Amino acid sequence: MSWDSEFAEPIHLPNNAVATTLRQVIGYISKLPDAEQNSQEWQKARKHILQAADQIGSIWFARISVMQALQRDAAKLYPVSEPAAFLQGSLK
Repeated sequence: MSWDSEFAEPIHLPNNAVATTLRQVIGYISKLPDAEQNSQEWQKARKHILQAADQIGSIWFARISVMQALQRDAAKLYPVSEPAAFLQGSLK
């Protein structure tokens, strides 16, 4: 593989961009604030991306790691403080 290897499905990034290659995702990560880049999830994603580019890892694992890191970021933006109303009745 190379930096221009494409994911099976594009990754929709929070900046309204769509990443289709390892190069595009690494570019996105490099523009994140240092605190974000150094988070455990983004470090793991970077590791899997580098391994895929060096042909010692799977592009699937790279994509999964990026998606997990993006989910972490989304959870910070949209925290769930209370259970949804429809769940409250079903838990009783």
